[in-house]
Amino acid sequence: TYAGDNLNVTTFEQLDIDLVMFLDIDAHLHWALFLTDETMDDQLLEQLEINPVVAAALITHSQTDSVVEGVIATRLGPLMISSRPIVRDELKGPIAGSLILGRLLDAKHVKSLQERTELDLGFIPLDDPEITRLRQNVSRDEDGYFQRIESEFERFDYVEI
Repeated sequence: TYAGDNLNVTTFEQLDIDLVMFLDIDAHLHWALFLTDETMDDQLLEQLEINPVVAAALITHSQTDSVVEGVIATRLGPLMISSRPIVRDELKGPIAGSLILGRLLDAKHVKSLQERTELDLGFIPLDDPEITRLRQNVSRDEDGYFQRIESEFERFDYVEI
């Protein structure tokens, strides 16, 4: 297959991705690999335990130019993910399925994001006790951001993803 012949460790490293999935229009998985520590493991996908509602959004494309992307919680940590419909060239239909790419946001990637954005970023699961504590001590603005102001010179912002 094209995927089996062309999507190898080198390709994953060059694209800086950890996950590739090809699903057909009926959401049947045709090919998938998850790269961890320079080895490919197609069984690891089951261990991600992606929320079923999120999984459905990733594989449901109603338009040929549809894009679903963001950061999702998995058992292995936050996963930056993007899903697009598989279509013929020039974004012409019909939609044949979904292509999903992902990158685990490990310490190396979070550090890279911190350097590029010049922000102290962190990812905390919503069920973490720290989040419960934060919700009690912060106010939420109209855009859904949480804010905690420590002093005139120090402010912390949080957002649920």
